[in-house]
Amino acid sequence: SQITDHADAVTAVDLHPEQPGDIRVLCAASDEGFYIADLQGKILKRHRIGHAQNLTVANFRSDLPGLEILVHNYWGNQGIAHFYNAEGELYHDFEPSNHGSVCLPVNWTGNEEEFWCLSPNTEYGGLYDGLGRRVLKFPADGHPDMCYMVLDVTGDCRDEIIVWDPFELYVYTQADSPRSGRLYRPVRNPTFNISNYGAMRSIPGWSMPSRVD
Repeated sequence: SQITDHADAVTAVDLHPEQPGDIRVLCAASDEGFYIADLQGKILKRHRIGHAQNLTVANFRSDLPGLEILVHNYWGNQGIAHFYNAEGELYHDFEPSNHGSVCLPVNWTGNEEEFWCLSPNTEYGGLYDGLGRRVLKFPADGHPDMCYMVLDVTGDCRDEIIVWDPFELYVYTQADSPRSGRLYRPVRNPTFNISNYGAMRSIPGWSMPSRVD
């Protein structure tokens, strides 16, 4: 076998949903790094980035064709985030903090470009964009920062961020929530398929068809 370690996160996805084509297998393969393969198992791209743990696929940059891939490291070089384009080429990496994270995609604005959440920590956490820039910080309001989840709670297609510990739970939403009109509504993993050891897919979609005048 070409891969000698386990898969911490794996998914199969069309990285060019705007022009449907081949399905690719994406794998955060722990100490084997990150790789992309076809459905026959042939490895097309491989990046030895350390202990690749978490993997998220979403439209993080609308200026690039297709979807972007975010891979986050744990052991060895913990906390380093790597961004790849739809061809599997690295275009950016940085270390927002020295801890790992599930890095869930966040449909915060309702536009086609998503953010991702590092953690709810007020100092090191927040929402980041596809260039690694922090775009939103959590308020220092005493909220718990042990765990977080991203879900559409109010029903307007945009995400709320739920944070909790064994004693408290907070839900953060937008100031104008709920909002009507045509909003970005990505298709995500079903909730029964979500775990700390999994890859999150966020496939582009909209709440209603585009208007044709």
